[in-house]
Amino acid sequence: MRRLAPLLTLVLLAACSQPDPEQSAADVEQEIALVEQANNAPPPVREIVPEAIGGPDMMQHQLSGEGCNYAPGTSLGARVLAGPQDAWMKIDGKMTRFAADAGAQQLAAGSWNRYLGAGYELQLALDDDPSDHHHDGTITLRDPHGRVVYRGAGYAQCTGD
Repeated sequence: MRRLAPLLTLVLLAACSQPDPEQSAADVEQEIALVEQANNAPPPVREIVPEAIGGPDMMQHQLSGEGCNYAPGTSLGARVLAGPQDAWMKIDGKMTRFAADAGAQQLAAGSWNRYLGAGYELQLALDDDPSDHHHDGTITLRDPHGRVVYRGAGYAQCTGD
């Protein structure tokens, strides 16, 4: 029996060291799931800082008439021009157009509370108590993954309402 003890120990160790096919398959599936999750993760949030829309921008894109101009904080430089058909922001030096969402709620001066463009969603809000066509307004821009990339609150001037 003493001779069999070392042999039995070796057999048991050999059995323990052989991989369990079911466990190996589960490990591989878990690793694949982790890689897929990493590949499907959205890119890092890229915050956007819209620039003031100037007269030359407005002339180039023929932006006049009914609508609302949103300026954050105490700035007088409009960051959003919102009208009946579309809204505009200047992002990275380029004028970016957003189309009015057909299911949006109408705001003052023919503007809307939601515009869509290039995968982004622009949401606008106005207070209910304007004084001489001047409102407190809020701008929220969401990226294609629904994350807020810009939020500003301040002065909104609406013409044509």
